[in-house]
Amino acid sequence: MVDARGGSMRGSRHNGLRIIIPPRKCTAPTRITCRLAKRHKLAYPPPMVEGEGLVSRLVEVGPAGAQFLGPVIVEIPHFGSMRGKERELIVLRSDNGDTWKEHQFDTRPEDLTELLAGMDEEMDSPDELEKKRICRIITRDFPQYFAVVSRIKQESNHMGPDGGVLSCSTVNMVQASFPQGALTKRIRVGLQAQPVPDELVRAVLGNRATFSPIVTVEPRRRKFHKPITMTIPVPPRSAEGHPSGQRGESAPCLRLLCSITGGTSPAQWEDITGTTPLSFVTDCVSFTTNVSARFWLADCHQIPETVSLASQLYRELICVPYLAKFVVFAKMNDTVEARLRCFCMTDDKVDKTLEQQENFEEVARSKDIEVLEGKPIFVDCYGNLSPLTKSGQQLVFNFFSFKENRLPFNVKVRDVGQEPCGRLSFLREPKTTKGLPQTAICNLNITLPTHKKDMESDPDDETEKPERRHTFASLALRKRYSYLTDPAASPQSPCERTDLRMAIVADHLGLSWTELAREMNFTVDEINHIRLENPNSLTAQSFMLLKKWVSREGKNATTDALSEVLTKVNRMDIVTLLEGPIFDYGWHSDSSSVNVEPPTPGRSVSSDLLDKQESQENSSESITSSSRAESGRSRPNGDNSKHSPQDASSDSSNSRKDGTPVSEKKVQGEEAKNIPGESVTEEHYMDHDGNLISRKVIRKVIRRVSTPTPENQGGDRWHSDLHHSPTQQDYGSEQGDGARKCRRSGDKKHLS
Repeated sequence: MVDARGGSMRGSRHNGLRIIIPPRKCTAPTRITCRLAKRHKLAYPPPMVEGEGLVSRLVEVGPAGAQFLGPVIVEIPHFGSMRGKERELIVLRSDNGDTWKEHQFDTRPEDLTELLAGMDEEMDSPDELEKKRICRIITRDFPQYFAVVSRIKQESNHMGPDGGVLSCSTVNMVQASFPQGALTKRIRVGLQAQPVPDELVRAVLGNRATFSPIVTVEPRRRKFHKPITMTIPVPPRSAEGHPSGQRGESAPCLRLLCSITGGTSPAQWEDITGTTPLSFVTDCVSFTTNVSARFWLADCHQIPETVSLASQLYRELICVPYLAKFVVFAKMNDTVEARLRCFCMTDDKVDKTLEQQENFEEVARSKDIEVLEGKPIFVDCYGNLSPLTKSGQQLVFNFFSFKENRLPFNVKVRDVGQEPCGRLSFLREPKTTKGLPQTAICNLNITLPTHKKDMESDPDDETEKPERRHTFASLALRKRYSYLTDPAASPQSPCERTDLRMAIVADHLGLSWTELAREMNFTVDEINHIRLENPNSLTAQSFMLLKKWVSREGKNATTDALSEVLTKVNRMDIVTLLEGPIFDYGWHSDSSSVNVEPPTPGRSVSSDLLDKQESQENSSESITSSSRAESGRSRPNGDNSKHSPQDASSDSSNSRKDGTPVSEKKVQGEEAKNIPGESVTEEHYMDHDGNLISRKVIRKVIRRVSTPTPENQGGDRWHSDLHHSPTQQDYGSEQGDGARKCRRSGDKKHLS
């Protein structure tokens, strides 16, 4: 709450986020709010031109539309790599969340010092802001959203009918000359020059071509009344075709490329050398143009390939650079095997909630490293650690800004007698079979944590501390990985293999299940309902989501469909895991549906899935067996023990406390006629982990058959069954003492 005295507010999540309202700038007491928003949650996110990218989350300030009596300050931390002076930051604003425009406000540092007179706030200089990676915004009103964008540095100036010259400060000899009469009114024009490093050209194209900087005149697609003159430096000579590596001949195969597309449309390069005369002046080329566009010079001996080579190189040049940290967490499975999770973080909290809950320890953290948006990062392991992967498979994950870039994998200690340490190398290119040296993005030395034996304790041990119980959920899953080292323990039946795959997907999904739910088009109410039903287990929430997805999609719920939505939420680590050795056994085809049941406390996930699938596969056999049930016979002396349905319900409620179902009392004699059409009972028991479980049992009579007997020709034979039972439990009829017993199938279980 800010009044005439002014005030400031700092962000609790990110260091550097700050709003300063100077004194006497609020017309009335105002509640100032600031919230970080995700780009994909907006109906109309800020439009990005090629080579531009958001370097911070969207900042939603309030009250939207608030007017101040003077300038106020908003400081936002960013994660963009400026590459010296090659790139710059601009601020976009949206007053209503639909349309965006560039925020313009010029002020001097001296004015800010006078503005904050009397306030206990320190103002950093522009150089200090650049080092701390903070963008400062000066505004007199609040829009609904601010967006900080990184782009190639642009020289801009207001140009009118008198004309003028616009030069580039980052690349020498690049300029645009506007003659008199080229413009009929005064507008802001811009000039961009993006350098093209020779190292990148050689890495992508070899010696087939060389290129000049990419020069762009803004605003694009504007037609001038008189041609303007562009000057671009000549690219280096191509050395193609010379085995000795010497430069090309004196007459270069110089081509002028042009792309007139504007806005957010991708560039489409065309060779306009034949229609545009080129003039050579020392080391530069000059030409005239009537349209503002993007221009590029190329020296290529294979002239027909010039456009395709330029397009290939351009895709690498437009990747936006970010500064991110590599963080590695580890946890020992046993003395020779460990689980690693690698992250490439932008604004993530280094203390990952999921890893803390699962008792992972941070073993390495890098400084800020430049990575490129959307590009793959390959991981290699050296030293005394060996990754558990298929032969020839390389660990890889993609980097996307402000998303959880996670790569989980297992490693094995090569020599148990040596220290369990090694080195992780993060590379831009995959490891080649030729063994050529590669420059790593980052190298991290890691030492595995000590193996904690209490993590291997039996879940049935009642003396285990309550705070360690959350580790038991992953113990069962951990045992599933054991067949990597013990092939004899591998799952055999298709049901077990399906269960294994789904259990591992849910185990790795973690906090990303909500984002996956949105990609699966689940509503907010449905997501909240899943949270309420499973408040204490991320794995259970993931299983419930998968179950609802399978129920809704039916036959379309295939493994390929699951991989597609996982890719959309940037969980390439799980998609990669699906192709790994854990999923080698009995991979389902595209048409196979994924059948998932939520994990039941006190019962393994594989049991639930296996029971359901086996009941579907053996349904016809079970029904046939059920129809052959024989009713018992009454004792001649009539000494029959009588049990009402209430007695049966009471007995069911007194089930064994260990979580396993008990056999039910059977209805005898003529009392079987009094069985109601449907009865519902509830059971309460404690599972192995100390959780209170409520189970609802529904018993429904679906068939009544009259069978003549010597004693009573009108005697009834009863058959009761339960719908959707996971197993068919057979209770055979007994002839002794004339007791007539009722066969019942398995219980329908409901978790609450």
